[in-house]
Amino acid sequence: MKQKIQQADYKLKNWELSMKPKSLVEITDKQKAAKVLNFMEKLQDHDDVQKVSANFDIPDDVLEQIEK
Repeated sequence: MKQKIQQADYKLKNWELSMKPKSLVEITDKQKAAKVLNFMEKLQDHDDVQKVSANFDIPDDVLEQIEK
């Protein structure tokens, strides 16, 4: 795909493969959402971890409650 795009005379700034979940798990409980986000942050900050993927979905209203 990358070669096809470049052959079409487009310039790419960034190119990477990514994993997209087929199904999402909605987390509506504020405490569970906070724990999941905290865990994801710790994983991302770990020196041995290069990339983190997840299949959760936290609604905007729950995110707003956590940020307060």
